[in-house]
Amino acid sequence: MRILLTGGGTLGPVTPLLALATELKKENASIVGFIGTRGGPEKNLVEKSGIKFFAIASGKLRRYFDLRTIFVPFFILIGFVQSLFLLTKLKPTIVVSASGYVGVPVLIAAWILKIPSITHQQDVRPSLANQLARSFVKKITVTFEASLNIFGKKAVHTGNPIRTELLSGNASRARAEFGLEENIHTVLVLGGGTGSVFINDLVEKSLSELTLFCQIIHSTGKGKKKPGSMNRYHAFELLTDNLADAFAVADLVIARAGMATISELSVLAKPAIIIPLVGTHQEDNAKLLGDRNAAVVLSQNELTVTEFVKKIKELLDDPAWCSRLSLEIKKINPSDALVRMMKVVKEI
Repeated sequence: MRILLTGGGTLGPVTPLLALATELKKENASIVGFIGTRGGPEKNLVEKSGIKFFAIASGKLRRYFDLRTIFVPFFILIGFVQSLFLLTKLKPTIVVSASGYVGVPVLIAAWILKIPSITHQQDVRPSLANQLARSFVKKITVTFEASLNIFGKKAVHTGNPIRTELLSGNASRARAEFGLEENIHTVLVLGGGTGSVFINDLVEKSLSELTLFCQIIHSTGKGKKKPGSMNRYHAFELLTDNLADAFAVADLVIARAGMATISELSVLAKPAIIIPLVGTHQEDNAKLLGDRNAAVVLSQNELTVTEFVKKIKELLDDPAWCSRLSLEIKKINPSDALVRMMKVVKEI
């Protein structure tokens, strides 16, 4: 098997592809490359995984009016021509996408060159990219069974793969690595690969109160906040090799509602406070968690520093509540999602 991966713009579409790549290599498959965006955060993570990265022009597909949308067809056309060149050069036997607007021209180019392809639907709400690409792919793997009705006969329920290395975290190692105190709760804050300005600012404004009763590991996003440590607060642009240990030591996780992060929280059974990005697919993901009592969901529009601090303290002071959240979030994503997705790739 010669596998070409594509996705990016954010880290959401990237992490399940890298999880898949790691397992495929064990099957003696060759990962011939990863096609992503020029300005996204995916390049460093992909290259760190030992996979050659190729950037193409891409235009973000928006569901709302934006003047930049005028130029999207032009960028997609350029990306399509670049994709044709790369596919001809790399000669993959299959292309695997995890949604994301950068994957659309790649999947169309693969269809024209008669190279079979798969795309993965992570979120509850079907992405516009996958809606456009559905005619050009052999299969659409989906995180949720409800998506089977949306995509029809091409859809296969797999769940959302996560990187197996996240299962090997060690709390004792994390305490030494991050300089954590022994007998105090630890909160992990994840703002996504591009970072959440709202969550970063909220944490910063809450620090004086939060550090009275907990310590914080904070992934701020590339270029968003200056990394460093102060009393009970440890900031990093991105957590990569040490993310597994950060998860292992965390008593509570605060995050956006991207499906990659939710899938990781599910497999690791971590109690979480979820703050979805307003007006996006994240609100659908968060609603699913809230309806199933699998996480505490807070609205960004209504959230104050006082309410934020209060909710964190209430959760940390209530182990039974955290245990219930852990139990319910574990049911969100199948633990064998990676095995299921591997099966689809190998069958095609």
